Amino acid sequence: MRNLQGRFVEDVDSAGLRPVLILDEAHDLRVETLAMIRLLTNFDMDSRLVLSVVLAGQPPLRDMLRRDELEDVTRRLSHCATLRGLSREETDRYIEHRCTIAGAVECPFDAGGIDALFEIGRGNLRATDELARKTLEIAHDQDHDVCQAMHVVQARKLLWP
Repeated sequence: MRNLQGRFVEDVDSAGLRPVLILDEAHDLRVETLAMIRLLTNFDMDSRLVLSVVLAGQPPLRDMLRRDELEDVTRRLSHCATLRGLSREETDRYIEHRCTIAGAVECPFDAGGIDALFEIGRGNLRATDELARKTLEIAHDQDHDVCQAMHVVQARKLLWP
């Protein structure tokens, strides 16, 4: 721990850099592992910030951080944010945007396909991306230029039987 803390201080002092520790899927971490964050952030805590920590995870992370044994860790969190699912309109704009940055001139999903992506994906970005990708594969394999609701349903059955 002291070696890590020393390195963090060195980075701040010599290079003007503040390390950022990003822990994705933090909801899967053991309580004891999360408790180590307190030790990492405890060094020089009162006088300056030498390490930033980002915890990203599913809703069980919020519940875990409410536990008494993690109170010291929770107190060190300066900001907590929760991602909500996209609305129907946001999902539509999201799909259009993703298709545009992928180089599509026109969105390859018709209105029914986009409705199905929203209904099945429930506004969850990861689920929507996965479902849309599989839908594109299915429509392509069936020689269709446009992804329809039936393609989305077929994709759902393949992804989540």
